[in-house]
Amino acid sequence: MLGWILLGLATAAVCLVVISGIVNKSRIKEKIIERKFGSAIITEIDKCTNVVKLESLYSNDTIEIQGDKLDDSLEKYDVIRV
Repeated sequence: MLGWILLGLATAAVCLVVISGIVNKSRIKEKIIERKFGSAIITEIDKCTNVVKLESLYSNDTIEIQGDKLDDSLEKYDVIRV
């Protein structure tokens, strides 16, 4: 039982990536490739903290990318394909 709980916690883990500069689609794509994350969809954009939250199209993995500024062309539910 404890194994299942730990497995659930591991799959629900969120990875925060901090970059310097503007967060745009090409920078997001670079980080997705580095982390071997696969194609992802933007699920949340927080312009106050400059964070973009992405969810993998093939699993329940999520990643958050924080930068100095967000590109205005980013929209919720945009798909970033690798």
